[in-house]
Amino acid sequence: MNMNEPENQTHERGPLNARDVCRRLPALAAEEKRLAWFVHALSQTADGLHDAAQEIAEILNRKGETRFEEEILRDDEAFLRRGFVRVPVKAAHVERELREWIVCYDRSLANSTREAMAEYERQESARVAADFYQTNIGREVWQTLDWCLETRRPVCLWGEAGRGKTAALRAWCHAHRGEARFFTAPSYGSQHEFFHAFAEAQGHPCGDGKAATEIRYRTQHLARHSGLVVIIDESHYLLNTDGAGRPPLVDWIDSALVDKGVAVALVGTPQFAARLAEIERKTGYNADQFRRRFAGRWVTLPAATAEEDLAALAARYLPRIGERGQRQAVKYAQHLRDVSGLFDLVRDAQDVARRAGRDEPDAKDFQTALEVRLSNDSAMDGAFAVIPKRAGASRRQPVCEPPAAEVQPLHRNIAPAPQPMESAALTARSRPALAEVTV
Repeated sequence: MNMNEPENQTHERGPLNARDVCRRLPALAAEEKRLAWFVHALSQTADGLHDAAQEIAEILNRKGETRFEEEILRDDEAFLRRGFVRVPVKAAHVERELREWIVCYDRSLANSTREAMAEYERQESARVAADFYQTNIGREVWQTLDWCLETRRPVCLWGEAGRGKTAALRAWCHAHRGEARFFTAPSYGSQHEFFHAFAEAQGHPCGDGKAATEIRYRTQHLARHSGLVVIIDESHYLLNTDGAGRPPLVDWIDSALVDKGVAVALVGTPQFAARLAEIERKTGYNADQFRRRFAGRWVTLPAATAEEDLAALAARYLPRIGERGQRQAVKYAQHLRDVSGLFDLVRDAQDVARRAGRDEPDAKDFQTALEVRLSNDSAMDGAFAVIPKRAGASRRQPVCEPPAAEVQPLHRNIAPAPQPMESAALTARSRPALAEVTV
């Protein structure tokens, strides 16, 4: 490569194929297998591998490493000839070396590059762990997935919606990109969509026109030979039944993955167990095989995020709204959708600040956002409150009505809220605002 060639040009760009990585695995040691999948994960994002190569090149240069480059030389007689010179390591050198290590089966990775790659992976894992705040729910998610990775045994994680399960899963997988793959089960629940999503998470191409059986064969082959932990979020969508009344995707996970030693983590809401029990009752399907396989770790996550964790999140993402505002944010989250409610409030406050030309929301921006959220929540409560219920069903109560004894309204002139069925158009002024904590 000529030294005048742009550094970001390599012999090839684009995602690496997971099948190429699998073909390399038998010849690799345990650490190299993890690094190979880490390289593969980096290549799946735009410029991800190139950005990593720049960091690795800096590590190599700090250690005094060099690389040979071809260059046109001029001798004493003014004749031109080609020769090789030693130059500092560039990102293009590293990226080309990593790609050729995966794709070309006769290539080995230089010891210096492998050590620098391992150092970069450790740094990235530590950075992700430091950037992600682990709540009481997030900590349990991480601990359970650590156990799954260490023991190679399947686990089930169940928790209420909006508590930060998916965010914790994504962060853990990002910190273990050489050891796990994560995807969300499609809500429609067809086998073709499920295996297509699985293949995308594994990182190998499969056309939309391919049959579900062909995609299934490829995904299960990769899952069995990759050594990666397979994490499936929203796993209650796996329970769509076939004509015989059984859930085929659950049976496939049992027989094709768990029985072959694949570490699987199923994550979803408590409706999974209720739905599975309903299938057993209506069809005679026996779920004992599933329960036996996943009996190692069946984890029910806490119903709500701890108050101190909500306070820490509010202080991290709304640092300029003051202690009073942060306490209000915590109260809002406790009464409305937990962590997801808190981040709805954070995003609205950030939108208000951005429109005002500020980088971060201040106390005024937060109060404006809080009023917007309360108006929105009241409208949604009113919409659901007037929907006729079937006989015997309990009427939905407003979700954001705080206990009157615990809080004081933000505005004294707001009238008490009517009962849910009194009006089809509840507004922010006909409903108490979220209360602040008395100092």
